[in-house]
Amino acid sequence: METKKVAFYAIVGKQGEPIFMKNFIESTYEIDLEFAAYSSLDYIEERYLKPDSNDMYLGLLYSTFIGTYELNIYAYITNMQIKYILFKIVADIFKTKEDEVLIRRTFTDINRAYLGVCINPFLNGKLMDKTSPLVAKFEATVDEICQRK
Repeated sequence: METKKVAFYAIVGKQGEPIFMKNFIESTYEIDLEFAAYSSLDYIEERYLKPDSNDMYLGLLYSTFIGTYELNIYAYITNMQIKYILFKIVADIFKTKEDEVLIRRTFTDINRAYLGVCINPFLNGKLMDKTSPLVAKFEATVDEICQRK
């Protein structure tokens, strides 16, 4: 397994509707990853509703195994209740400050890319439509952001 690799990325709307989902590992685990993403919404709400939390970066929610992969699941939520969920393959049992900075930067960069796509009037809110050139460009941006080390 490679180090610092993203396995799955999801953007989920205010009502729990999928906005964007991208799998970076074998497609045989896609349903399991999507299920885990929806399961993590409860953790996100629980962590976000704490009165002392002003930070949109929620950090590590939990760890899980899917197939042969051990994954850490991280989350970020915007003030508009858009939830970003990142599954990172655990390559090392020791978390470093550099890992946290990289994950936080990944969330902010994808949020910036998402906002750039959302303000385009030709998208019509269909980020899951794989035929749109805007969606293809957004997906390429997400690929690039998630695969950097």
